[in-house]
Amino acid sequence: MCFGALFSELFDGKSVLEVGSGLGLSGIVAGAYSRRTILTDYQQDTLKALAYNVMLNQTMGTTVEHLDWDHLDKVPCYVELWKSVAYLVNATGHSRFGVGRLRELLLAPPFDTTIVPVETLPDGRRLLDTVWDAEELRYEHYTIRLK
Repeated sequence: MCFGALFSELFDGKSVLEVGSGLGLSGIVAGAYSRRTILTDYQQDTLKALAYNVMLNQTMGTTVEHLDWDHLDKVPCYVELWKSVAYLVNATGHSRFGVGRLRELLLAPPFDTTIVPVETLPDGRRLLDTVWDAEELRYEHYTIRLK
């Protein structure tokens, strides 16, 4: 959330896809700066609360979608989200449940994905300073392109 506010220019005019949005705080902040934001989660009760939070915050251009890793064939494809490159910062698979499956999917075709530790990025330390659990979890930066 703090990252979104500190680096809001990164979202200006862009499309954002948040995977595992939970109640949507980070995605709602991204939605305040981006052209379009899609927030996703799996659990139906979480999706209802997420949609309610988006409505309360009047986040224009923000939608809520169900995402099931085991049925990706049913996930709508948003081609405009993939016009150039996508970036993702995520806790490692050793740190959080379910992240290993995401990593596996992003390393397979049709994606060309590079993964590096966040602390190796030019602003990596500054980014990690905005994450409350950065001392307990390891974070990785994904650069994702379509092959």
